[in-house]
Amino acid sequence: MKRCNIYKTLENAVLQHAKNADFDCLKVVIREARKKEKMNEALFGDRDEHGWAALHYAAFQNRSEMVEFLLANKANIEIKTDADHKFIAKQSTPLIIASKREHTLLATKVFIPTNADVQAENGEGEDCAYFATVNEDVPLLKLILTRYPSVARKAYEKNGKILRTRNRLIH
Repeated sequence: MKRCNIYKTLENAVLQHAKNADFDCLKVVIREARKKEKMNEALFGDRDEHGWAALHYAAFQNRSEMVEFLLANKANIEIKTDADHKFIAKQSTPLIIASKREHTLLATKVFIPTNADVQAENGEGEDCAYFATVNEDVPLLKLILTRYPSVARKAYEKNGKILRTRNRLIH
């Protein structure tokens, strides 16, 4: 059996195991929290010195299985970062992080179907549609154009590049 590091609190253990991409130990901590009846949103709200929570690191590292597990256990899908870190602006949601990092499958197959707010903006006023256009992420942009045309229009106003990407999608 794998040995997991011990941390001061369950909340800190969740954060550290997500940060270290240690999914096996993360599952052990969640099982322990269930036993102690400590399953609540606060369990996933602990932040590190950069203002990031477990779900931010799972999104940043493109750990879709970990993201799904955290969401299934009531992690806040809209939790925002407290500070700039790793080239990610403060006030970024996990969906914004996934979009900026071009983690298309994570954005299109996990976050958006789980009702992540596609209109949420980070501290720079950027949302997932903005990053879809900047990165020319056609699958993500196509999903946004289909499901959320008003969001796509707003991105167009901010970034004329969407027109070229959109024309490739439509034609």
